[in-house]
Amino acid sequence: MSSHREAPESSKDPVADNTDVYAFVSPDRPDTVTLIANFIPFEYPAGGPNFYEFGDDVSYRIKVDNDGSGRSSITYEFRFETMIKNKNTFLYNTGPITSLGDENFNRPQTYRVFRWVDGEPELLGVYDGTPLTERGDWYAGSLPDRITIFRFPTLRICDTEQDVVEEVEITVVHEIAHHFGIDDERLHDLGYA
Repeated sequence: MSSHREAPESSKDPVADNTDVYAFVSPDRPDTVTLIANFIPFEYPAGGPNFYEFGDDVSYRIKVDNDGSGRSSITYEFRFETMIKNKNTFLYNTGPITSLGDENFNRPQTYRVFRWVDGEPELLGVYDGTPLTERGDWYAGSLPDRITIFRFPTLRICDTEQDVVEEVEITVVHEIAHHFGIDDERLHDLGYA
């Protein structure tokens, strides 16, 4: 295991400290590669009552160079969001946690994964927020929802200006649907995938 505690800026921001990255051929699927990255050094599972969390303000990235150029061919980016259900306590949990939706699970985190190829996202758009169907009493004070449309991937798949207009319309409807809790499978059935 490597340590970045000697790096002054990393030691001030441990949630952003990438300690190790592993890559290996998956034994169950030899045509794939498994990537694992460790963050937040010197944390132990028994370190409660407040367990380690990923930073909401950190973009966790794994970069893959497929051609030896020294530049990322593929980048996987993970963004986390912490929800606090009971703001009257600092505790991670307020009792035993028996499921992911347990009310005792006071500080659940969700994440989104983005894949970038040659510096550009493969996604045409993304909804960043909490769907209406997943909001509870804890939701107050959360950041506003937003939709991001990615320009270059959209332009790459479109031949005319009208194609761009139509693709952006489909993408916006798709992302707004996520706000209302409609999943990708249902959107595909409706023609908005």
